[in-house]
Amino acid sequence: MNWRKVLAIVVALLVLGGGVYGIYLIVRNTGEIDEMEDEEIDIVVDDDLIPDDLMIDDTDEDPVQTDNDLTPDISDFTDREQSVGNAEATDMYEIVSILDSEKGDYHEITFNLNATDENDNTPFVNARYDSSKNAILVTLSGIEEDNSSITPQGARDINTKGLIRIYRSVTTQDFVSIYQVGVSGKTKFLLEVSESNNISVTLKVVYPDSSSSSSVDLGSDIFSKDKQEISGSNRADGAAINRLNYSSASGVFKLRLEVSGSEEKPLPNAYAEYVDSELNLVFPSLSKHMYNTNRDYTFPSVGSATLLRSGEESRYVFHGVSDREFKLHGEVSPNIIILEIKL
Repeated sequence: MNWRKVLAIVVALLVLGGGVYGIYLIVRNTGEIDEMEDEEIDIVVDDDLIPDDLMIDDTDEDPVQTDNDLTPDISDFTDREQSVGNAEATDMYEIVSILDSEKGDYHEITFNLNATDENDNTPFVNARYDSSKNAILVTLSGIEEDNSSITPQGARDINTKGLIRIYRSVTTQDFVSIYQVGVSGKTKFLLEVSESNNISVTLKVVYPDSSSSSSVDLGSDIFSKDKQEISGSNRADGAAINRLNYSSASGVFKLRLEVSGSEEKPLPNAYAEYVDSELNLVFPSLSKHMYNTNRDYTFPSVGSATLLRSGEESRYVFHGVSDREFKLHGEVSPNIIILEIKL
């Protein structure tokens, strides 16, 4: 038999068989239609079988931002001096509040302001790191009222990963508020301003190494009549006394001296002891003092005292304190030496 005839017979049989099978399926499925109406049919399409030019891109054009998307890249931070706002503006503002919070690798400090008159300017704010104070100084200009919860010479403790506190400085400049953000060592920061609703000035500070301030001698933590010392910086390190203030409350007189030194030794050398029945507070080696000559004081509760200047040495002599317990200690960021005298 010719092979072509054989092939034709095979094809005819296949066509006939397929037709018979198709009729069978139609008859069978017709009887099962009622049973299939309530069944769910899942259709799975293999994407690999669909040409690329027919694929539908269902990606959102505007993806929703998450907190991670909003986190700034700390590579934008720097330890250099930064400023925001208009330095020539004469507009006035009120500090309403100061907020702070942890933000992963950095800490965020926000100064919330209101304009006291209608203006289109933003306040001029400067931030710079001061190694002698172990602090980032934030200077806000055009401040007519400062109603933050931090009082002058008051502080808000943070004590997180080398970020120590926010301290409000006293200044003689008109319409200026200065805050010191105490840090354990030099670090990077970013200063920004926003005017979405109210005015917000934000300082973002990368957490420094919290161990760098652990070796600073902070003096005594108990009252006694024995000699007490603080081992720190001297004239060559830039040791200086910058400001003095005092208070008397709850049976204790406090003399507070804002000081500066080196980054490694932020507090100057100092000691307190009785000499000829008079309490003496001595700074043996200073590069600078707020007063260049001798000076007399009259302090509440402890009476008269004298500042004696001689070369590098500055000595405070308390004439009315002869047999009282005292405590000499210090704080860093900002750098302060405190002499407390029991009344």
